[in-house]
Amino acid sequence: MKKTNPLTYTSFPESRSEIIDFLFPKALPNGNTLALQRSNHSVPKIVSITADNRIEEVIKTGIQTEPHFSYGGNKITWDELRYDKRYLKRNFHVINVYDLASKKYKQLTFKTRLFSPALSADGMHIATIEINLENRASLLILNSTTGAEERRIALPANLNVQTPSFDSSGKKVITTAVQQQGATLLEVNLQTGESRLLMGWQKQQLERPIYIPQGILFKAHYNGIDNLYLLPYSGEAPQQITNIKFGATNPYFDESSGSIYFNNYQVNGYMISTLNLEQTLSQSITPTADSFISYFKPLIQQENITDTSTFIPTKTFASRPYKDIQHLFNFHSISPVGDDISSIDNFDLGLQLMSDNLLNTLSTRIGFNYDQNTSRTDYYVSASLKRWFPKFTVEYRNQAQLSSVRLQNNLNERVPLRWREHHTELKTTIPLTFNRLNTLYNTGVSIGTSYTWRYDISLKNISLPNFSQVRFPLLLQYYFNRNSRRSLLDLAPKWGQNLNFIYRSMVFDRRLSGNLFSMKSTFYFPGLVNNHSLQARFNFQERNGDYRLSNDIPMVSGYDQLLTTDVHNTLFLDYRFPIAYPDWDISPLAFIKRLKAGVFADFENFGRQNQFSPRTLGIELRADLNILRFYLPNFDAGVRAIYVNDASPKNIVFTYGVSYTY
Repeated sequence: MKKTNPLTYTSFPESRSEIIDFLFPKALPNGNTLALQRSNHSVPKIVSITADNRIEEVIKTGIQTEPHFSYGGNKITWDELRYDKRYLKRNFHVINVYDLASKKYKQLTFKTRLFSPALSADGMHIATIEINLENRASLLILNSTTGAEERRIALPANLNVQTPSFDSSGKKVITTAVQQQGATLLEVNLQTGESRLLMGWQKQQLERPIYIPQGILFKAHYNGIDNLYLLPYSGEAPQQITNIKFGATNPYFDESSGSIYFNNYQVNGYMISTLNLEQTLSQSITPTADSFISYFKPLIQQENITDTSTFIPTKTFASRPYKDIQHLFNFHSISPVGDDISSIDNFDLGLQLMSDNLLNTLSTRIGFNYDQNTSRTDYYVSASLKRWFPKFTVEYRNQAQLSSVRLQNNLNERVPLRWREHHTELKTTIPLTFNRLNTLYNTGVSIGTSYTWRYDISLKNISLPNFSQVRFPLLLQYYFNRNSRRSLLDLAPKWGQNLNFIYRSMVFDRRLSGNLFSMKSTFYFPGLVNNHSLQARFNFQERNGDYRLSNDIPMVSGYDQLLTTDVHNTLFLDYRFPIAYPDWDISPLAFIKRLKAGVFADFENFGRQNQFSPRTLGIELRADLNILRFYLPNFDAGVRAIYVNDASPKNIVFTYGVSYTY
């Protein structure tokens, strides 16, 4: 800083202890300022900042590969990632528009690959960059109301073109262009379709160029610190406009006030500063020497090399046909179980061997897990064929089951019934995934059948006709999940609705009769404080015939150590909250990032025979951590202390578990 002698720039909104970014400031006619708010505590959203520093939400944005939005003509536009409805590995980039006057949102394009949309000054046109599957870039001009393509201009090959911006007349567009030689500014004439480079190639991180009356304003780091620079229309060398302490970026010119808005990096995030353009140009800043520290230069001198690219080894790979049958298995990982990220309660212990072929059309899993409902270990092998629109899955499980039966000599008493079973299931599923703004949707239907062979029945002297085999029952399933995006520090979605309906029938087996209908649901709500979470889960089952001993819903905590009952429904209430972010390094075993806790109450047969008190309740302590210095996966490990609220051999039960996410 002694070398650059930075100036002091006032910034807004008011300083606060929490780190919050207010990116891409834009001036509104009413005196407010638009910005993209981003923080670890909340999901990204476009906000309006009033003159008295009040922050008003405009709209939450969805998943973006890079944060971005543009303003013009009282409209806002931004790009978002959209998943393919069936094949999740394929995705698109679409353009959204929000009208500030009508407060209406519209998705403008579908199944496109468009990036960095920019509105013209009158809000009638959108300039955006298309990257096709051959990695060729084109500049597209779209109608901001209908999304219709008005003009397409092919850009020079082998250029990575970014962040277009209109001039005031709407006849030219300025962008950044990057290739191996460096970065430069590329101007496109929309009338002729011609493009030209405005500067030589530079080893600079040039970003966000915009037109102003005197030239083109952009961000660069010529003196080692991100600052704003002006490239005059006369062709002179770039002129330094700001002399910032930590970094300036994302310029915006407000023509009505003649002011430049930009992001001023502070210790509490990217704040907003403004400059009067005429006053700034009249007060020239003396350029300082480049203070950027190039850590690679001493190594280049040490090795006495001039061009490092000549040392990169090259190898030519032969192209040959890919045959699915010869590449069915590609075992790549040994992983903990618990990769079902749709539920934050998958808290079992276990390991699995994972295989995904190179085209991701066949997934295979071999593993085991400890089921805390039965206090037994289950083993499984599964394979999913995902090549076609329906997904086909076959799974074998050797699993323990726990139920209860009435004694013939004492119908008022139920005793536990345990057994193990070989369960093989085949089903086909049509899974669909949607995302819209801040919300992710999953839905699907399944149809299938199974074969079950039961053995090691704990009660030897009890008569259970036709119990040992269940041959090819009908399985029907429908699920629907709707969850809001989670911020980095959220323990669960702020809002979520998850429903799963399953129907089983022995309609194809003449020896047996019976039906089982179950419903599982999970609802998420905001907690009392930001990043806290309230979760309610209600599960219901109705059984008859030969399904009367089957349980198809989650049981209350510590179920296997309680007196057995006939379970019709369960209700789980959980409140979870973070405790601390200690960043403890237990080298080299683990790095503990967050400690969190929760309280819970589990109800059984809620509302039946006036049962409104929880059967079990308790507290839990969990930790988010990384193991053995690996950045991924993120592990969640913890312990639960369960208080049994009825007659039981044990009043306090402890359970533990681990899960993970990528």
